[in-house]
Amino acid sequence: MTIRDDLLKECAKAINFSVDAPIAIGGKYVPAVEDQGILYISGQVARVGDTIAAQGKVGLSTTPEEARLAAQICLVRCLTIAYQRLGSLDAIEKVLQMTVHIQSDPSFHELSEVSDGASELLYDIFGDAGRHARTTVGVASLPKNSTVEIDLSLRIK
Repeated sequence: MTIRDDLLKECAKAINFSVDAPIAIGGKYVPAVEDQGILYISGQVARVGDTIAAQGKVGLSTTPEEARLAAQICLVRCLTIAYQRLGSLDAIEKVLQMTVHIQSDPSFHELSEVSDGASELLYDIFGDAGRHARTTVGVASLPKNSTVEIDLSLRIK
């Protein structure tokens, strides 16, 4: 067990999530694809067990704080997929890119503050290797009415 793995498990425990439980995929795709040293993690919504932790539009039915927590949950799911596939987060050399989709009311403009919840967590776990490029997009709808969906690209050792 490494420090990074321990930090992931602490984050997962705080949201009542297990990094050892399988991540259910509901379609004809895979949770991750590795190509030429890059691990691409499919978009993850804020699901804990059978429950979507935050649903609806930020600024309408969901608060920015709830959306920020949802972004952290999405990230924990992404990192859990990497952990399960690689055996340890220490197999990750660098976090390259994170895309954050936020279901939001058109009048809500603090999208980057929601994404910061996930970005800060990446830095907490990986230090400078967790600094990444990021795209944040407000959208009209997301799967399962999740408030946030995140995908991630990682360079592996």
